[in-house]
Amino acid sequence: MDSLKKQLTLNGSVNLDDPRNITADLQVTSDRLQVMNTTEKDNSTFNGTVFVNSDLKITGPVQKPSIDGNILLAEGTVIITGIPKDQGVQRLKKQSLLPA
Repeated sequence: MDSLKKQLTLNGSVNLDDPRNITADLQVTSDRLQVMNTTEKDNSTFNGTVFVNSDLKITGPVQKPSIDGNILLAEGTVIITGIPKDQGVQRLKKQSLLPA
């Protein structure tokens, strides 16, 4: 659960019948899960608020799983990148993800 009470959901199973060959069959989903919430004070070169929607399938042996699916930036995402002031040049770029 993120700080906004949005959940990451994990469904499926892990097969422990053979300790030498543990396998997974898992589904991971989220809807507008906040995965980053930082300010310039935290990191002057990369900060902002990032939300994601995810739908992932994790299968196979846990030592070498197969991961398939999507992780997409969600509405409300704002990413700010720049060069620190102490490097002599100040550039700031703000990217926002607006509703479709």
